[in-house]
Amino acid sequence: MLRIVVKQPGQDPREFVHPLGPLVFGRGLGNEQIPRCRIVDRYVSKDHLRVRETVPRRVLLENLSGTNPVRVGEGTLAVA
Repeated sequence: MLRIVVKQPGQDPREFVHPLGPLVFGRGLGNEQIPRCRIVDRYVSKDHLRVRETVPRRVLLENLSGTNPVRVGEGTLAVA
């Protein structure tokens, strides 16, 4: 199970609890097959990031954006 908090400037934090499988973050509306956290921000791609829990307390992050980098700590993720 994933618990994710999205913080954007000027907005209240949003918390998502996701029980199982991949979760996509992006500006687009997506589809019904993969759950999505929609982030309305011009620096976020339509399909920006996929997060999937691999084993308890470990996640796989996949950069889906060819334009905008995904920043993690001091670095960025390569495009999946």
